[in-house]
Amino acid sequence: MLSRKCFRWWSKDTVAVVTGSNKGIGLEIVRQLAKEGITVVLTARDATRGEEALESLKSQGLHNVNFHPLDVTSQESILALANWLRETYGGIDILVRTCDAYKLFKHFAFVVC
Repeated sequence: MLSRKCFRWWSKDTVAVVTGSNKGIGLEIVRQLAKEGITVVLTARDATRGEEALESLKSQGLHNVNFHPLDVTSQESILALANWLRETYGGIDILVRTCDAYKLFKHFAFVVC
């Protein structure tokens, strides 16, 4: 029988961004990543819903989650998030797209590198 060692390649310094994550599968992805110890940025078009989702996660003991508004149809919103991520974390390690976020790639290219 082959033995496969699993190793943890991530840490609390690993930063993940999950688009459209104030509900549904996006919110669950945020929850699972946060449970694994990854720093997660929850995003949502509606700031009120995003803050509510954030508070829900924090009430579950997940304090490694932050929120930033994101409207993937707005160039200004995308650039604001990219700049905030660069200033706050120096970049990102993981991008999970749960909504149509094609425009994000050209702006996150310089954030991830």
